[in-house]
Amino acid sequence: MEFDFEAFDNLSDMQMMEVVKRTFGLNFPVSEVRRILNEPTMEEIHRYGSRFNRAMKEIQMERRGMSPASPQLDYYVGRKVNSITAVKGGEEGWWAIHLDGGISITNEDTEIEMPNEEARGVIEGAGFLRTILSLEETRLQFGYPAPPDSDEPPHIVAEISLKPTQYRISDKAYPDGPHYPQRATETPIAIEDPSVDRVVEMSDEALLDQARAKHEAGEELTVREQLVLEAAELADDDEVEN
Repeated sequence: MEFDFEAFDNLSDMQMMEVVKRTFGLNFPVSEVRRILNEPTMEEIHRYGSRFNRAMKEIQMERRGMSPASPQLDYYVGRKVNSITAVKGGEEGWWAIHLDGGISITNEDTEIEMPNEEARGVIEGAGFLRTILSLEETRLQFGYPAPPDSDEPPHIVAEISLKPTQYRISDKAYPDGPHYPQRATETPIAIEDPSVDRVVEMSDEALLDQARAKHEAGEELTVREQLVLEAAELADDDEVEN
């Protein structure tokens, strides 16, 4: 999945940094972020593309005053399947697909059996390539992307069908779970856009001092440090204007 740069260019500087934070994490070097966004390798596109576009969707919803309350399957297209296991502590017959990044897709329909050992061996290590949604079933396809600059389609090695209302997604970026993307939901709740002041208040003063010292010394900044530094500078500008 490629990066949606056209929409990214329409964001403010603070919104761009928020997308970067949600895509790469707070401790990622800023110089590496710039390199990946400008000249990503195919591996980096597959690894970060879905995260980047998910963050873009979230920011766009927030700009419209809506809360991206529930994760969607297509946010995770491109991630590798680490394992498929029975769910510990859940109902008998529940099982989960575990993706790279700590994401789990849990089947709660006890009539749908977990893939057998042979099927798991095919799926584990492959990528989550595509979702096909309908009222009757939700189809997840796994395999390997086509080679770069190739007109060949992706190589699909397996498919799993789930019942639309009987699976949930677990993602630590969405703590208020469990999340059932295809169940009926209430109208999204309007929320305020994050303010510069709130970002600064969430940041430790020592971290801000550290970021300023590293910036003055010309040292590499992490995403967290860059975000805090830019937020503080914007807050200072607001004070001067007022």
